[in-house]
Order: sequence, then structure tokens, then C-alpha cells
Amino acid sequence: MSNKILCLEGEKSSSPHEKQSVQTILECIQASSGIPFEHHRIATRAELEHRLSMFGRSKTYSMLYLGFRASAGKFELAREQFTLAELAELSEGRWDNRLLHLGCGNILKIPPKQIEALRRATGVSILSGYAGPLSFFPTLILEMSFLEILNTYRTPAAIAKHLGEQQKFWVKELAFKMSA
Repeated sequence: MSNKILCLEGEKSSSPHEKQSVQTILECIQASSGIPFEHHRIATRAELEHRLSMFGRSKTYSMLYLGFRASAGKFELAREQFTLAELAELSEGRWDNRLLHLGCGNILKIPPKQIEALRRATGVSILSGYAGPLSFFPTLILEMSFLEILNTYRTPAAIAKHLGEQQKFWVKELAFKMSA
């Protein structure tokens, strides 16, 4: 992964149990691997659409990382839902040769055919995310390893092989999915 990560994350929860942020994970990855990132909090559909449009136009970013509260096939924006079908439509198939990581619990709890259809519709070379619920520290461990592997290996087969070897337990526990 040669360029930087664009991370879009939902607004912070007021719950004392949800103080962690994707930004913390990316800061750890940047400190250990030197992978730069840009992080934005997103509260509205208009903000999300603007940032996704920016991602589509700019070749500065090699990965789009979405971190929102989610359920199967959709994530939350303040008080409304945003579906993966809407995400695919907004991409206009122009995210070619980049990565889309859905760092949202349960979002890929959908049939494999739908995951592959999303990958094709967005044009990304690799689509990854979770079909199970997430907790902060296990996710931190898996994502640090995943992004380091992405930075080291170029082919999806090599990425899947090394991630499976290094993080087999967390891949299964968090129901990590990857389509390439």
C-alpha cells in the first residue's frame, strides 16, 4: 500500500463504554508501519457523499476505511441508515485498484455473492470487513496485522494466506471477510 488511507468514521457516541476510535487504531498503525492516514468524523449524508466523491476523484488515497455503527448490509449516519447498495452507487465504479475496508461490526453479514457484487460495483481490487461484532482490542490486533500485510504483500492470495497464518484466531472470532 503506497498511498494513504482515507478514514471516515461516524460521530462519537456519548456512552462511556464507546470511547475508542478508529483513529486510535490508525495512529498505532502509522507509528509502527509508517502508513499515513487522514481521518474525518462524519455526521450527515451530505458530508459522507462529499468525502466519498473526494475519494473517487483523488488518487492520493489507496484505501477507504469506513468505521461506523452497522448491521448487515448498512451503517448508521446519525439518525439514518446508509446501505452498501447506496455506497456502490456513489462510487460509480471508479474506485479501481484501491481497497475498501469496512471496519464496521456485522456489516458483511450478507451472502458472499452480495459481497462480491459490492466489490465489482465499486471497482475496488480488495474489499474487506466483518460479519461479526467487534471489540476494540481484538480489532486493533487484527487490523494492525492486516494493514501491515497489505503493506508487504501485493497479491490478494498472498494477503489472505499470510493473514490466515498470522491471525487465524481473530479472523475467525471477528468473522473477517475479504473479497478480491
